[in-house]
Amino acid sequence: MKELIGFRTITRGDETVRIPIYKKTGSKDYIQKSIKHPGRVREIIQRWYGKDGFDDKGRIKPEYLIKAKQKAKEEHNRSLEDAIDLAIRLKKMDKTKPYGETRSEAEEQKEKSK
Repeated sequence: MKELIGFRTITRGDETVRIPIYKKTGSKDYIQKSIKHPGRVREIIQRWYGKDGFDDKGRIKPEYLIKAKQKAKEEHNRSLEDAIDLAIRLKKMDKTKPYGETRSEAEEQKEKSK
C-alpha cells in the first residue's frame, strides 16, 4: 500500500482539484528484480560455445553475446533474444571499462589521450 504524504491543489478555471501525493516506494535493486532467470544467458553461452565464450575470469565475452543474439534471432526465440539484450545492456553499464575492451586497453587509451 502506498503511503500518503499530502495533497496538492490545482485550480482549472472555476474548478479546484485536490491530487494526492504518495511517498516513492521504488526498490533500489530494480535491475536485479528485472532478471527473471538468473544465469540463463551464461548457461546458453556455455552450451553453445563451451569455454570459448568466456574469458580467463569467467566473464562472458562480448563477441559471443552478439553471436548468441544472432543465433536466437535465427531460431525465432524472442525471449532468449530479450535476455541477451539485457545482458548486453548491463555489460555496457559496467563503469570499470568500455564495452568489449579489456581493462589494459582502456587504460592505454586514457594515457594516449592525455
